[in-house]
Amino acid sequence: MKLKFYLLFFASITCCYFIAQKSNSIGEKQIGFLVSGIIPTNYFGAAALYLDEDHSSLELSTKVGYQFGMVLKTRYSDKISIENGITFCRRNYNIYGQSFYQGETRDTSDFGYINYRIPIKVIVDIQLSKQLFMNTGIGFGLDFYASSVQSTGKNKYINHLSIRNNWINACVTGDLGLELRNQDIGDFYFGATVNIPAFAIAETRLKYYYDGSIADEYNPFLLAGNFLGLKIIYFLPKNMENKKVEN
Repeated sequence: MKLKFYLLFFASITCCYFIAQKSNSIGEKQIGFLVSGIIPTNYFGAAALYLDEDHSSLELSTKVGYQFGMVLKTRYSDKISIENGITFCRRNYNIYGQSFYQGETRDTSDFGYINYRIPIKVIVDIQLSKQLFMNTGIGFGLDFYASSVQSTGKNKYINHLSIRNNWINACVTGDLGLELRNQDIGDFYFGATVNIPAFAIAETRLKYYYDGSIADEYNPFLLAGNFLGLKIIYFLPKNMENKKVEN
């Protein structure tokens, strides 16, 4: 898994560097605004985690999260462009626990894990009609994590702590979607994205207090942070700056 990641990571860097070197002048630029939902899934290393101890069991699963930010797209040819920018990302998780020690107890807790990302991505356009394009993209990003996170269950049985593994991390991203272009109102992109961090985003520690102050203490584990997302980007019209200059 790590070998595949590093191959993708260095391939992305090489591709971005090659394209940038081929361009001797600044290409056509567009500013875009991104909104993305992070979708719970059992694929891409984002499946629920089930844990058992002597007197309790826990399930940690992903909830709907979100991203938003700004994108700058620079076009280097009719088919190839590079996107970069800055985004805010919040992954959301749910913890469900239960115990049958001297009667049944149940508890739930949730938490969010925040990072800021500086991405760079190579986009290849495949024209389907005059205004409709299919986009495929691969790239990498630098993630900066805000802080560690702690939470307690609604019934006070669950105790959770996620300690950030590093304050900075790298990730590989892949995109596939459709872009509808209009010179007057701007471009609209709808697609799916996959995010795979280079290293785990946090070390998670869990306890379940099944009998007052007595708790099952679970072995610490690494939170991967992989996710699948659906995203929308709106790009401002390409001729907006030209109109300003003319006026």
